[in-house]
Amino acid sequence: MRKAIILLSIAILSSSLSDAKDFWEQTNGPNIGYIKSLVVKSSGQIFAGTGAGVFRSINNGDSWTSINNGLTRLEITCLTINTLGYVFAGTDDGGIFCTTDNGENWKPIGMKNIWVISLAINSSGHIFAGTQSGGVYRSTDNGNTWTPVGLTNNGVISLAINSSGHIFAGTNGNGIFRSSNNGADWTSINTGLTDSSVWSIIINSSGHIFAGTYDGGVFRSINNGDGWTRINNGMTTTWTISLAINSRGHIFAGTYNGGVFHSIDNGDNWTPINNGLTNLYIWSLAINSDGCIFAGTAGGGVYRSIQSTTAVKEINTGLPFPLELWQNYPNPFNSSTMIKYYLPKSYFVTINIYNLSGQKIETLISCHQAAGDHQIRWIAESYPSGEYFYRFQAGEFSETKQLILKK
Repeated sequence: MRKAIILLSIAILSSSLSDAKDFWEQTNGPNIGYIKSLVVKSSGQIFAGTGAGVFRSINNGDSWTSINNGLTRLEITCLTINTLGYVFAGTDDGGIFCTTDNGENWKPIGMKNIWVISLAINSSGHIFAGTQSGGVYRSTDNGNTWTPVGLTNNGVISLAINSSGHIFAGTNGNGIFRSSNNGADWTSINTGLTDSSVWSIIINSSGHIFAGTYDGGVFRSINNGDGWTRINNGMTTTWTISLAINSRGHIFAGTYNGGVFHSIDNGDNWTPINNGLTNLYIWSLAINSDGCIFAGTAGGGVYRSIQSTTAVKEINTGLPFPLELWQNYPNPFNSSTMIKYYLPKSYFVTINIYNLSGQKIETLISCHQAAGDHQIRWIAESYPSGEYFYRFQAGEFSETKQLILKK
């Protein structure tokens, strides 16, 4: 009975977005060409990279202002923001520009005459730039100097970095590469990936990686890129240009002429959410701290969701989001790993660790916990390498997952 309630809840919540009469509304610009990149600062300002430079909105898209002072190249291909609030803009053949004053002034920061397609920043503040044909460059000093770090002769059109600092580079024709040492070395990780042109990469809080491709739709890896599975159930188009994840772990996919699709079950199923969207060419997606999603289009400016993608927790039936337990990450792991879960209401929660013989070897938690997102780390330094299991129980719900310890 419990399982039926959970499945019904998922179905209702999925349809709540797709069936919304007016999910999208068009903002007041910028109606100039392709919106190839969208980023949102923690303070709420939205930056849009276009073929006519950068535009900024400080009122949730109600109005947009051109902010191009200092930009000598106006074809903006990618944007990113560091923890200091500096905004970095990659351009075609113009290198990278940076603003430290919210877009009022821009300055070039190297890589002149280089076409930069993708940008990503790790937890140490190191910037990685994917280029059209010169591989990946790295800067450890906020862009003052740059060093090529591999994948030369590759067009690196997407970049993402996980919580362990592993860098994932999606290329135009050679699939995905991974670096576990800050870009010094790269490994091709294409097992199961049947489309080698990877336009977008995102990583969720459980470490699962999602790749949007040119003609293969979306692929998922739950083992740090070592293997990929195609996950397109419900998608009616296969060219996936942009991806985004909200704070609830729900995934949004922007497509070429198919609009936006969303998944609330880690990509297993997709539903279109296009009501109110009159331009179905979605080149960029971004989500603000309130859960509002913004979509950059090809020639139709920026759209925004009328409702938050995270605030809808109950439908008329009163059914909440289901209790969720994610796979530990990393897995396999060395010494320690994180277990994350979501409680729709207060429960008495127990998490026990078992060895391969079924013997309980450790209890991680056994107490009442409030509703919300939770996580707990298992430190396994005193245990030998091998297979283990964690059993999660909250009320009548229980689930067991495998852990692999490698030292």
